Amino acid sequence: AGTYKITSGVDDLIHVFASLSQNITNIKLMLIGDGVIKSECTDLVNKYKLNDKVLFINSVPYSDLLTYQSLSKIVVCPDKDNLYSHFVIHVKYFDALL
Repeated sequence: AGTYKITSGVDDLIHVFASLSQNITNIKLMLIGDGVIKSECTDLVNKYKLNDKVLFINSVPYSDLLTYQSLSKIVVCPDKDNLYSHFVIHVKYFDALL
């Protein structure tokens, strides 16, 4: 859940998910948000033929995020290494722990 931006790592997550889904049949990926590279991410899902395994959900209010996290077995924040990733911890990490 978040913004699809160049440093978000969502595209990398889709590449890894594509590899995992070859060996694990009952796996789903839920992506929540919007942003500048969302169309690139949807293109990757189409390229890997993952449309039945990846669910794109538009941005949701922060207050609803817990509902989506509770449906998940794993919560991933796949930031790419950048200047800010060393200084900012995602609130989503703490939310998921609650």
